[in-house]
Amino acid sequence: MWPDKRPSRWRHCEHCKVRVEEAVNDIKGAAGKVDLKKGLLTVSYAESLDDEQVKQKVERAGYHLTGTR
Repeated sequence: MWPDKRPSRWRHCEHCKVRVEEAVNDIKGAAGKVDLKKGLLTVSYAESLDDEQVKQKVERAGYHLTGTR
């Protein structure tokens, strides 16, 4: 799996963290981990992963990504 860090605007609470991680984990072959202090979502994936797919899942959960690294 390859990690991919994605900056975000949500640095709120454990509930936000869980919702974003669940949204990413819903993508086949992907796993999300949120660092609330840094405001980062780290996405690990075993297969090719489209940035737009991650963005859409996170936005459907009610959050916003500010970019990718």
